[in-house]
Amino acid sequence: MNYTELFKKYSWLINLVLLILLAYGMASFTSAYIRQRLFTVPSQNGASAALEQTITAPPIKKDEKYYTIIADRNIFNSSAHGLEDLAKGNTGPVYKSNLDAKLLGTVAGSTEYAYAVIQLNKEINVYRVKDTIGNAIVLAIERKKVILLHNGAKEELSMFEEGNQGAGGPPPMGVNNIQQVGQGNYVIPESQFKSATQNMGELLTQARVVPNIAGNRINGYRIFAITPGSLYANIGLQDGDVIHSVNGIQITTPESALQLFQQLQNEKRFTVNIDRNGQSMTLNYTVQ
Repeated sequence: MNYTELFKKYSWLINLVLLILLAYGMASFTSAYIRQRLFTVPSQNGASAALEQTITAPPIKKDEKYYTIIADRNIFNSSAHGLEDLAKGNTGPVYKSNLDAKLLGTVAGSTEYAYAVIQLNKEINVYRVKDTIGNAIVLAIERKKVILLHNGAKEELSMFEEGNQGAGGPPPMGVNNIQQVGQGNYVIPESQFKSATQNMGELLTQARVVPNIAGNRINGYRIFAITPGSLYANIGLQDGDVIHSVNGIQITTPESALQLFQQLQNEKRFTVNIDRNGQSMTLNYTVQ
């Protein structure tokens, strides 16, 4: 049997082997292609890579100055914003206040220790910078005046002096019937004492009082610039005296001083402990 006859006889077997080899090749190619598509991350061009970096990159922390423009816009309409700048007088004119309040006295100085005594709706209270008075905010406290932020404008509340209200006011405090009956002992006529304690506006103008600071704390209040013939002078107080306590109660805040002053209006006897030139002294008073 020659090769031609042999090929014809087994041609069906050769075709079967070729079909098997072809099917195996196709299966290998398909498997490789699917594996590449499923497990290979496609490459990115420059534009898409930059976009992904923009989306996934962590935010960069901005410097504090970056947010200044937002604060300056005051988008939350914070009334306390920029109080210091407003108080410096660089935001326009200052108008006379129409607030229904009376400024009875001030203690000027640093923001920490400055305060004002103001009567509002027949109630007397102590106010500091940034405190609210009605619908106004205290911007600054100066000698005999307070600068307010009221209805979006700066206003000045000036010292109220009851002695200027005419004949209907209390008698002048220059009238002195106070008697010294011994070393550090005084007798005050009741009518004169009531006149003084009910006329706080005038009383607070007849001397200056500032906190006496010791060890970063208030240790009494120092009185000076006492007006001759005033109640302070007539009851034996002198320039430079530091008042520490009244009736044994320490004076450490303006509020405590105001509370003691109001309590004294009904007292018949009281004592005042002072420091004068480094020496402790006690002044005794009888109201009759």
